[in-house]
Amino acid sequence: MQTLISLELLKLKRRHFFLPICLFLGVGLVWCTIIAIKEFNFNESYRNVLVLINDLVIINSMIFPLLIGVMCSRLIDIEHQGKMFRLLQTNNQSIETLFLAKSLVGMLIIVVLGIVQVLYLIGLSIANRLSFEWGPVLLFLLSYLVASIFLVMLHLAISLFIEKQSIGIILALGASFIGLVSGGMLPKVLQLFLPWQYYALLNPVSRTIVNNGYVYSNNSQYSFLMVVIVLLVIGEMVLIRKKAKVMEFC
Repeated sequence: MQTLISLELLKLKRRHFFLPICLFLGVGLVWCTIIAIKEFNFNESYRNVLVLINDLVIINSMIFPLLIGVMCSRLIDIEHQGKMFRLLQTNNQSIETLFLAKSLVGMLIIVVLGIVQVLYLIGLSIANRLSFEWGPVLLFLLSYLVASIFLVMLHLAISLFIEKQSIGIILALGASFIGLVSGGMLPKVLQLFLPWQYYALLNPVSRTIVNNGYVYSNNSQYSFLMVVIVLLVIGEMVLIRKKAKVMEFC
């Protein structure tokens, strides 16, 4: 497995794989900074890391569906283009092993991006002298990882089992558009059936309208929603594994 992961990373290095990922993340962080600074200047009570977390969650629900869709498509596309499946089968490597290697690489990238976002939260909080709490920040990271893992596995499965890569990209683009127009404000029941909206669904921050303004607090439904999504992630893993076992290389 370690050899497969090293091989995957070598493939990515040769294809300028990380450039679009860095661009997506950079645009998202700049966008979040602009929104957050406007809020900080609008009301002194908004100078809290909860406000920044809420803004970043909304931005993630717009940016990361497309980022992950493109990332997973590029992870798999090289196998389709190079007709590598038969070669892998000749070397007694199963599609399940290939999927696992791709998943681990994708999740490694997601973890790195999550660390960057946490450092961003810390840095912007210090720069703007925000009231800072570690609890919501760590919950944000947990939510981000769980939502991202679900999407990575979903889009890898789409890209692996369907040779036409445009399908996964179109889904991701549509999901990012929904995130853009909804601003993470869709009803939670609807978000539950839209995996690309899990960033917003698992938001550890609750925002309530009070007297023509907002009050930010910890999300009282967070624990319940997290348990539900974790169970869905486990179910997704089981289904994909079964599909991988019965599918022959083409």
